[in-house]
Amino acid sequence: MLSRKEKVVMKSIYYEAVKKKGVCLMRPIDVMSNMTPKVEISCDDVDIIINALELDGYFDKIETSKKGETFWCFTLKQKGHAFYREILNEKRAIYFKISLSVAIAIGIFIFKLILDAIAGN
Repeated sequence: MLSRKEKVVMKSIYYEAVKKKGVCLMRPIDVMSNMTPKVEISCDDVDIIINALELDGYFDKIETSKKGETFWCFTLKQKGHAFYREILNEKRAIYFKISLSVAIAIGIFIFKLILDAIAGN
């Protein structure tokens, strides 16, 4: 399971790569500009997170420099293509847990009403 910062970075890469059939060319500033403003990530953290995601098998990364500017070429692997499905499954699990909690609370409330009716209170 990915951390919050890793998910934000992976979403940035994933949505760019999907537009271009699984391969994209990005600069570090492009990766950071595609992130939501809620999460503060420094450029050094982005490098660390991208290397960790590469080790986890989400994509292959080739790093090049042109005129002093760093470019990354990302090629999504099978796990990278399945990233969107992983996010959907996490949302479903959260919705299921919330629904189950609400159902249990309602069940306990009804059970309490039944016990009060039987006890005559």
